[in-house]
Amino acid sequence: MKYLKLFENYNYDDIVFVRYNMYDTSSTKRNLPYEGRQCWAISKDDLPKYLQGMKLANTNLDEIEIIKPTSDQKISALDFNKADSYVLGLSDDLPKLEKFDIDKHTLKYYKVSDKEKIDQLKYYDIVAPDYYPINPYQIFLV
Repeated sequence: MKYLKLFENYNYDDIVFVRYNMYDTSSTKRNLPYEGRQCWAISKDDLPKYLQGMKLANTNLDEIEIIKPTSDQKISALDFNKADSYVLGLSDDLPKLEKFDIDKHTLKYYKVSDKEKIDQLKYYDIVAPDYYPINPYQIFLV
């Protein structure tokens, strides 16, 4: 992979950049002022966890795309929770793009306990996935 030369300390063989092409932002109050293709950085080992969550959300898996960055693309990251608050109008603080850091910006997952699964089914009538993502960072490929 020729783009690996841009990031000497990263092993991009261990992660994939995943985009859901039908993500709908029409209900947001404002847009982010950043250009680029938005996606998630996910460890190849964690990709089944991501897909399980998408299946439980009744996502059309045909709309999920694996993106391979090219050597001329810049990879940046944005704190998703802060970005979400900004576009929904809950916060006026525009989060700043950060230079991509594979350790910080790759989605991490925690295992959902049996008790949490039972509680979600009991109180919210939803089936919880086996894993939830934590530290969500939106990735921008420019």
